[in-house]
Amino acid sequence: MDLIRRLHPHYKLAVLSNSPLGFTHWLAEWKIQKLFDVVFCSGDEGVVKPEGTIFIDDTPEHVEAAGRMGLTEIFSQMRPRFGMPWER
Repeated sequence: MDLIRRLHPHYKLAVLSNSPLGFTHWLAEWKIQKLFDVVFCSGDEGVVKPEGTIFIDDTPEHVEAAGRMGLTEIFSQMRPRFGMPWER
């Protein structure tokens, strides 16, 4: 949580999760939902990740794991820098 609290003032943060019904409520109870600009939990929405989900990351191990899980994976070496759309 320390990392999220440090990132929050500078970046737009999101939770995109295949969590069970009620996860959004738990985030509110834990008083951390306000740290995220977007919260999308499949259990609360009644949906699952669609076919064709793309995973983008700058860590080779994460990209390889996504591929093993059947996701389309993209390795990106782009690093956040001032002025990027995810910065505040």
